[in-house]
Amino acid sequence: MPVTAPALQYITKRLESAPDPEKATLTEIKDLYDNKLWHQLTEKVKDVVDNAPIPNMRDLYLHFLKTLEKNLNPVTLVQIVTRIVQTELDASAKDGLAFLTPLLGAENQPTVFTKNPEAHVLLLSHVASLQMKDSDNPASKRTFEKASEIVTSNDMTAQVYSVYYRAAAEYHKVVGTAADFFQNALQFLAYTPAHSISIDSQQQWAFDIGMAALVGNGIYNFGEVLSHAIVHSLRGTEQEWLLLLLEAFSTGNLDQFDAVCSASSDKMVEQPVLVANEEFLKQKITILALLELAFSRSLEHSISFEDVKKACRLPPREVEYLLMRAMSLGLISGVIDNVDERFTVTRVRPRVLGREPIGQMAQRLSKWCGKVDNTINFVDGSSIGIAE
Repeated sequence: MPVTAPALQYITKRLESAPDPEKATLTEIKDLYDNKLWHQLTEKVKDVVDNAPIPNMRDLYLHFLKTLEKNLNPVTLVQIVTRIVQTELDASAKDGLAFLTPLLGAENQPTVFTKNPEAHVLLLSHVASLQMKDSDNPASKRTFEKASEIVTSNDMTAQVYSVYYRAAAEYHKVVGTAADFFQNALQFLAYTPAHSISIDSQQQWAFDIGMAALVGNGIYNFGEVLSHAIVHSLRGTEQEWLLLLLEAFSTGNLDQFDAVCSASSDKMVEQPVLVANEEFLKQKITILALLELAFSRSLEHSISFEDVKKACRLPPREVEYLLMRAMSLGLISGVIDNVDERFTVTRVRPRVLGREPIGQMAQRLSKWCGKVDNTINFVDGSSIGIAE
């Protein structure tokens, strides 16, 4: 008896009792099976589970597709089984895990899924998400570690990266730090077209990423946050205050920071993480004000303590501490002159700039080019007769 006979028996038997709409779908699937058009068969089933699910898709996989899985695309198969979990088993994480976990096989017993790095990462990512939903965080951590090892050593398609980083971000939102969530969430956005995310989800991601950027340690590149279109989905909503706050941090604008805090204090106090990190937020915006000052003086290199005091609204005794703090974070490099009370800037950490800062940089570059031309003309004029 052919190996694929059970698949034929199942689809034939199911066709006998299927209602007309389902029968048309099953007939098309059977025709593709009869003609051994494996790629077309896989794509057809994926289209069905994505757009027009028929009843008992889990049985269709277990008794039909599973017997053919060696002939089918393992990545598409994972997309099919995970979609089945979402449509038929979403109410119970345990049921979903019972369906997906066996596909990973036992130790040292690879399956068609684990032999393919992309399929393996997709499956591990979904399993880890279900383990989190089941409140089994230790198991979820172990699963993510396995997925991370594969991602690190293999190139993946954007679709696989999107699923992996989404699951990683959701994991770190529950058990990780704000910075861990932030980094994985930005990677998720980088590999995921905005149009594929619903408006409600876009706004939720934007809110979570914005909050993580504000309170996360080591996060000072707010231009990177604002470069993602999804973050701007907050404009015109009740959470627009967060977008305005991110814009203030991006430019180190203390006036805008104070204005947003004053106008939206009632909404901000509703966020416990902001209340708990009030002093940290003030320190971060002050450091960003210093970086903005250094950026605006990029042609001068030297900044007086008095200028720092005014730009950052600090008492004189705290100016040097602020400079040392920014230097210790690797945000700025330079030399502090306590005698002349000046700071010579040698480097400011690169960051993503918006159109306005880029325009300002272009203007400064133009001035610098003018100074270079004047110097060249002066040298040329002064050297007449020397070369002769």
